[in-house]
Amino acid sequence: MPAKTNSRIENFSKPIEYIQFSPYITTAGLLAVITNQQKLVSFYLFSSLNEEITLLKKVYSACNIRKVYISPNSSLTVVPTIVRFCTIRGDHHIDYYCENIKDNNLPQPVLCGKHSDYINDLSFNSIGNSLASVGDDCTCNIWRVETGSLDFSVPLSAPGVRVQWHHNDNRKICIAERSGRIFLYNIATNQPILSVETSQVTYSDWNNQVNDLFLGVTSCNKVSIFDFSYSSLPHEQLVESNDSTLSQILWCKTATSFAISSIKPNQVRVYRASAKNPLIYNLDLPPSTISWKADAPILAIAYGRSIQFVHNDV
Repeated sequence: MPAKTNSRIENFSKPIEYIQFSPYITTAGLLAVITNQQKLVSFYLFSSLNEEITLLKKVYSACNIRKVYISPNSSLTVVPTIVRFCTIRGDHHIDYYCENIKDNNLPQPVLCGKHSDYINDLSFNSIGNSLASVGDDCTCNIWRVETGSLDFSVPLSAPGVRVQWHHNDNRKICIAERSGRIFLYNIATNQPILSVETSQVTYSDWNNQVNDLFLGVTSCNKVSIFDFSYSSLPHEQLVESNDSTLSQILWCKTATSFAISSIKPNQVRVYRASAKNPLIYNLDLPPSTISWKADAPILAIAYGRSIQFVHNDV
């Protein structure tokens, strides 16, 4: 069903490589954007009232930046307004920044960690003092953010594509391996809790803010939804046509609904618990990234030189 919901498109001068809404309620309006000018991260403030964005700060890096992750210790309401975040560099390093929104001084990032191959994902714990990272070197590393020291490393059986910390239990992380194994891990005991298996993982998302028993996984042309309380087998599966490529799956942070981005066709679909058919957003170009706002069912879709903000009744 083609979507007929409220939406607004923001156009940029350069193609957009990556976006991220802050995943935290206290800074829910903070939006990070990386264009193909990859030595720059731009931070915007998104207003839910008129769905407009205002540029807050541009942060330049000496190295190419592939992804950016906002820390829970960022603040937009307490003076001084500070944005704390980590970036994945193209040379397999992780940088940590603490930037005053009003300060025009050159950034002074702290090296927070490194891998021996591509880094695919990062995740802060709920208090922002530890960071988990996974990469093509088949490790999940736990770092001290302020010092960059390695607490410990979890060996993986395949490259790690996704890591997520539980939103309020800092003992639990969810790790997805490209080979199809996704498991919960207790970092206090250094032991896995449980695991599920599927075909090769493109992306995964643990719904740990609304219902931490649900896990969504994309695998080429298939979506699998797992319920940890039910079985290690998928609770539900959606199979696309053979020429379809699914890139991301993300749970809404305010309801039991999820979005899927795909290439061939260039679409984003939102599946809602309250509706039989998904909302479909057809795009002119392949979507590069999608991101949900933390305090409202607003989905940001980046494609080409545009970001489309859509409000879903979920």
